[in-house]
Amino acid sequence: MKRFILFMALYAIATTYLSWHSTRSLIYERRRHTNNISALNDSIQFYRTELDESAASCRVLELRIGELKRLNARGKERLRSMELRLRDIESHAVTAVETSIQRGAILRDTVILRDSVRSFLWRDDWVTIGGTIRGDSVTCNLHSIDTLRQTVSRIPRKIWFIRFGTKALQQQITSSNPHSQIVYTEYIKISRRRERRR
Repeated sequence: MKRFILFMALYAIATTYLSWHSTRSLIYERRRHTNNISALNDSIQFYRTELDESAASCRVLELRIGELKRLNARGKERLRSMELRLRDIESHAVTAVETSIQRGAILRDTVILRDSVRSFLWRDDWVTIGGTIRGDSVTCNLHSIDTLRQTVSRIPRKIWFIRFGTKALQQQITSSNPHSQIVYTEYIKISRRRERRR
Protein backbone atom coordinates (compact mmCIF):
# COMPACT_ATOMS: atom_id res chain seq x y z
CA MET A 1 0.00 0.00 0.00
CA LYS A 2 2.83 2.40 0.86
CA ARG A 3 4.51 1.63 -2.45
CA PHE A 4 1.27 2.37 -4.30
CA ILE A 5 0.86 5.72 -2.51
CA LEU A 6 4.52 6.58 -3.22
CA PHE A 7 4.08 5.61 -6.88
CA MET A 8 0.89 7.72 -7.18
CA ALA A 9 2.62 10.71 -5.52
CA LEU A 10 5.56 10.47 -7.94
CA TYR A 11 3.16 10.07 -10.87
CA ALA A 12 1.19 13.18 -9.75
CA ILE A 13 4.41 15.21 -9.37
CA ALA A 14 5.69 14.11 -12.82
CA THR A 15 2.32 14.84 -14.46
CA THR A 16 2.11 18.25 -12.80
CA TYR A 17 5.66 19.13 -13.92
CA LEU A 18 5.03 18.01 -17.51
CA SER A 19 1.75 19.97 -17.62
CA TRP A 20 3.46 23.07 -16.21
CA HIS A 21 6.34 22.77 -18.70
CA SER A 22 3.95 22.27 -21.64
CA THR A 23 1.82 25.24 -20.57
CA ARG A 24 4.92 27.42 -20.26
CA SER A 25 6.04 26.43 -23.78
CA LEU A 26 2.59 27.20 -25.19
CA ILE A 27 2.55 30.62 -23.47
CA TYR A 28 6.00 31.38 -24.94
CA GLU A 29 4.88 30.29 -28.43
CA ARG A 30 1.69 32.36 -28.23
CA ARG A 31 3.68 35.42 -27.13
CA ARG A 32 6.24 34.87 -29.91
CA HIS A 33 3.53 34.54 -32.58
CA THR A 34 1.69 37.61 -31.26
CA ASN A 35 4.90 39.67 -31.34
CA ASN A 36 5.73 38.45 -34.87
CA ILE A 37 2.26 39.35 -36.14
CA SER A 38 2.49 42.85 -34.65
CA ALA A 39 6.05 43.22 -36.07
CA LEU A 40 4.85 42.23 -39.56
CA ASN A 41 1.88 44.62 -39.35
CA ASP A 42 3.99 47.46 -37.94
CA SER A 43 5.58 49.73 -40.53
CA ILE A 44 9.19 50.92 -40.48
CA GLN A 45 9.57 54.40 -38.99
CA PHE A 46 12.05 56.63 -40.82
CA TYR A 47 13.34 59.76 -39.08
CA ARG A 48 16.38 62.00 -38.59
CA THR A 49 18.36 62.04 -35.34
CA GLU A 50 19.48 65.13 -33.43
CA LEU A 51 22.85 64.78 -35.22
CA ASP A 52 20.94 64.98 -38.55
CA GLU A 53 21.64 61.33 -39.39
CA SER A 54 19.16 59.22 -41.34
CA ALA A 55 17.59 56.62 -39.03
CA ALA A 56 15.01 53.84 -39.11
CA SER A 57 13.26 51.83 -36.45
CA CYS A 58 11.38 48.54 -36.74
CA ARG A 59 10.14 45.68 -34.54
CA VAL A 60 12.20 42.49 -34.45
CA LEU A 61 10.89 39.18 -35.83
CA GLU A 62 11.70 36.09 -33.76
CA LEU A 63 11.74 33.03 -36.00
CA ARG A 64 12.78 29.43 -35.63
CA ILE A 65 15.31 28.00 -38.05
CA GLY A 66 12.61 26.07 -39.95
CA GLU A 67 10.48 29.22 -40.29
CA LEU A 68 13.48 31.19 -41.55
CA LYS A 69 14.20 28.49 -44.15
CA ARG A 70 10.64 28.67 -45.48
CA LEU A 71 10.50 32.47 -45.38
CA ASN A 72 13.87 33.38 -46.81
CA ALA A 73 15.16 30.89 -49.40
CA ARG A 74 17.35 33.51 -51.14
CA GLY A 75 18.93 34.54 -47.82
CA LYS A 76 19.66 30.88 -47.15
CA GLU A 77 21.61 30.66 -50.42
CA ARG A 78 23.58 33.82 -49.53
CA LEU A 79 24.53 32.35 -46.15
CA ARG A 80 25.59 29.13 -47.83
CA SER A 81 27.77 31.12 -50.28
CA MET A 82 29.51 32.71 -47.25
CA GLU A 83 30.11 29.18 -45.93
CA LEU A 84 27.84 29.70 -42.91
CA ARG A 85 25.47 27.06 -41.58
CA LEU A 86 21.95 28.21 -40.79
CA ARG A 87 21.97 26.50 -37.40
CA ASP A 88 25.00 28.61 -36.35
CA ILE A 89 23.27 31.95 -37.03
CA GLU A 90 22.10 33.97 -34.00
CA SER A 91 20.35 36.76 -35.93
CA HIS A 92 19.94 38.02 -39.49
CA ALA A 93 19.63 41.70 -40.47
CA VAL A 94 19.05 43.39 -43.82
CA THR A 95 19.34 47.14 -44.40
CA ALA A 96 19.11 49.00 -47.71
CA VAL A 97 20.68 52.45 -48.04
CA GLU A 98 20.28 54.82 -51.00
CA THR A 99 22.89 57.53 -51.66
CA SER A 100 21.75 60.53 -53.69
CA ILE A 101 23.98 63.53 -54.47
CA GLN A 102 23.26 66.57 -56.63
CA ARG A 103 26.23 68.93 -56.64
CA GLY A 104 27.99 71.09 -59.17
CA ALA A 105 31.73 71.07 -59.88
CA ILE A 106 33.95 73.51 -61.77
CA LEU A 107 35.40 72.18 -65.04
CA ARG A 108 39.13 72.79 -65.59
CA ASP A 109 40.92 72.62 -68.95
CA THR A 110 43.90 70.28 -68.97
CA VAL A 111 46.20 69.43 -71.88
CA ILE A 112 47.45 65.85 -72.05
CA LEU A 113 49.59 64.94 -75.09
CA ARG A 114 47.80 67.08 -77.67
CA ASP A 115 44.30 66.20 -76.41
CA SER A 116 42.16 68.75 -74.61
CA VAL A 117 40.72 67.21 -71.46
CA ARG A 118 38.41 68.82 -68.93
CA SER A 119 38.34 67.47 -65.38
CA PHE A 120 36.20 68.03 -62.32
CA LEU A 121 36.42 67.17 -58.63
CA TRP A 122 33.97 67.56 -55.75
CA ARG A 123 34.42 66.19 -52.24
CA ASP A 124 33.19 66.42 -48.68
CA ASP A 125 33.79 64.24 -45.59
CA TRP A 126 31.75 61.33 -46.96
CA VAL A 127 31.83 61.44 -50.77
CA THR A 128 34.44 62.17 -53.43
CA ILE A 129 33.34 62.56 -57.05
CA GLY A 130 35.89 63.22 -59.79
CA GLY A 131 36.22 62.66 -63.48
CA THR A 132 37.45 63.73 -66.87
CA ILE A 133 35.68 64.78 -70.02
CA ARG A 134 37.53 63.92 -73.23
CA GLY A 135 35.81 64.71 -76.49
CA ASP A 136 32.37 63.14 -76.26
CA SER A 137 33.15 60.69 -73.42
CA VAL A 138 33.12 61.07 -69.65
CA THR A 139 35.03 59.04 -67.09
CA CYS A 140 33.70 59.37 -63.56
CA ASN A 141 34.93 58.09 -60.19
CA LEU A 142 32.73 57.98 -57.12
CA HIS A 143 33.90 57.06 -53.63
CA SER A 144 31.39 57.01 -50.76
CA ILE A 145 31.86 56.16 -47.08
CA ASP A 146 28.97 55.31 -44.78
CA THR A 147 28.73 53.95 -41.26
CA LEU A 148 25.60 52.10 -40.20
CA ARG A 149 25.04 51.82 -36.45
CA GLN A 150 22.55 49.19 -35.32
CA THR A 151 21.04 48.86 -31.85
CA VAL A 152 18.57 46.23 -30.70
CA SER A 153 16.75 47.12 -27.49
CA ARG A 154 13.96 45.54 -25.50
CA ILE A 155 10.53 47.03 -24.95
CA PRO A 156 9.55 46.18 -21.36
CA ARG A 157 6.07 45.18 -20.26
CA LYS A 158 4.31 47.83 -18.17
CA ILE A 159 1.61 47.74 -15.54
CA TRP A 160 1.00 51.31 -14.44
CA PHE A 161 4.53 52.54 -13.70
CA ILE A 162 6.10 49.14 -13.06
CA ARG A 163 8.33 47.74 -15.83
CA PHE A 164 9.11 44.01 -16.00
CA GLY A 165 10.10 41.35 -18.51
CA THR A 166 10.29 41.88 -22.27
CA LYS A 167 7.27 42.66 -24.42
CA ALA A 168 9.15 42.88 -27.73
CA LEU A 169 12.51 43.74 -29.29
CA GLN A 170 13.06 46.91 -31.32
CA GLN A 171 15.83 47.59 -33.84
CA GLN A 172 17.17 51.10 -34.47
CA ILE A 173 19.67 51.78 -37.21
CA THR A 174 21.35 55.07 -38.18
CA SER A 175 23.46 56.17 -41.13
CA SER A 176 26.22 58.74 -40.59
CA ASN A 177 26.40 59.86 -44.24
CA PRO A 178 24.05 62.86 -44.76
CA HIS A 179 23.71 61.97 -48.47
CA SER A 180 22.40 58.48 -47.63
CA GLN A 181 18.83 57.59 -46.82
CA ILE A 182 17.81 54.29 -45.22
CA VAL A 183 15.06 52.82 -47.39
CA TYR A 184 14.53 49.39 -45.82
CA THR A 185 15.51 47.46 -42.70
CA GLU A 186 14.66 44.07 -41.26
CA TYR A 187 16.00 42.18 -38.24
CA ILE A 188 15.31 38.52 -37.49
CA LYS A 189 16.31 36.90 -34.20
CA ILE A 190 16.69 33.13 -34.28
CA SER A 191 14.75 31.34 -31.55
CA ARG A 192 16.68 28.44 -30.04
CA ARG A 193 13.78 26.65 -28.34
CA ARG A 194 12.96 23.26 -29.80
CA GLU A 195 10.45 23.18 -32.61
CA ARG A 196 7.47 20.96 -32.05
CA ARG A 197 6.82 18.26 -34.61
CA ARG A 198 3.46 18.67 -36.30
